[in-house]
Amino acid sequence: MFRKIALPALIVIFLSLPAWSELVFLKNGKILGGKILLKTEDFIKIRLENGKSKKIDQNAILRILQNNLYLGKLWVKKLDGTTISCYLVDESQKYYTFRKNLFEPREFTLARNEILSMLRSNPTGLQGKVGIDQVSLTWFSPPISVEEYRVYIRQRNRGDEKFKEIDSTDDKGLIVDDLKSSTKYEIYVTAIDQEGYESLPSNILKIKTKNMPPSAPDLNKVQVLPGGRLLLSWARSTDEDGRVVKYVIFRKIKGKIRQIKTTASTRYVIPKSLKYDKLYVAAVDNMKGQSEKSRVWFPGEKSMYAGVGLTCVFPVGKFSDFTSPGYGVVFHLGVSNFLLKPLYLSLESGCVVMGKKKELAMEGNRIHKALLMPFLVNVGYSFHPAGGFSISPRLSLGGAFFYEKYEYLEESEELNNKVEDTFLDPLFGLGVNVKFDFN
Repeated sequence: MFRKIALPALIVIFLSLPAWSELVFLKNGKILGGKILLKTEDFIKIRLENGKSKKIDQNAILRILQNNLYLGKLWVKKLDGTTISCYLVDESQKYYTFRKNLFEPREFTLARNEILSMLRSNPTGLQGKVGIDQVSLTWFSPPISVEEYRVYIRQRNRGDEKFKEIDSTDDKGLIVDDLKSSTKYEIYVTAIDQEGYESLPSNILKIKTKNMPPSAPDLNKVQVLPGGRLLLSWARSTDEDGRVVKYVIFRKIKGKIRQIKTTASTRYVIPKSLKYDKLYVAAVDNMKGQSEKSRVWFPGEKSMYAGVGLTCVFPVGKFSDFTSPGYGVVFHLGVSNFLLKPLYLSLESGCVVMGKKKELAMEGNRIHKALLMPFLVNVGYSFHPAGGFSISPRLSLGGAFFYEKYEYLEESEELNNKVEDTFLDPLFGLGVNVKFDFN
């Protein structure tokens, strides 16, 4: 399985052998890389990676090679069945020249016809699936025993930034997150063998994380204009890695969603002649990222809603003789503008734990548990006298399931009688809901 990691404190490392034009092998074992500027019988002048020039006597030079040689660790399998780990430093038509330690001058040769195969130790085939703030990496393992892999990264738009290690894993994949959106990165992987040797890098993977789309428009209440037109308006959307350049209005008709208008404004007047089942608005940024579509809700449009709330029940009549006020939770599911525009219908249910009557304990009676579970159908009619205020008288019909566990002491008995009882009674209610819409 892949491991998902966040970017920790990053450790700077340097590639030991960058891509130079020439490699100069010195007799003391050192290897210098750069571009030869001048070559005479007595010395050469080379420009190193850091930009500085260096003069080297010809007597100190072992060989000069064009930088097309793989200088990573190799596993050389001979025809006699033995395997040697070493570094290739030169080759001819008949022989290969190797070193056991890359930066020591001692070398040995093997005839080409003695060698069955030479295997590299670095991972290959690095690729990634890119998201907005992460990339899922996979690669192929080298044909050796690997203790772990190390993953390195740098931003591509920072020319002086070095590759930095982000994590290690024993798997052939890694998910790197906490990346910046719309940002270019370069990534490579190395392999660590059982001897602790770190291979040369895999291929360098160049990626660009995806654009973070803008936020969905926050729609205001639709306003009715003279002539039957409707004014649609919304708050300006935000964008973390870009800027919003336009808004797109869509309509849904006969099950298909189609674009009907683009605008840089945050207002749109809906013509009276426009036909639609539903309307939506989406924001688009300068990198063509589109937000989620915001649904337009019109005055009088049928809509479903659900909710949960706390409730308090105050018993009256005989019910108050053996219980005190109770508290509970109520769930409701409803539809507004049902059949008629101002009409709404809702279903309501819940559970209330009623309080115990302390006075009963003094008479030898005791309520251990009392639960009330109402089931109601509410029908209401909404009035909108001004602004965002609405007043909704409602009628409630249904029933209530009641469970109680209690004990009582009769005058002729010395032992308490313990009883569990359940019953279902009808419920009827009238009420008024008052609501203020801050939008």
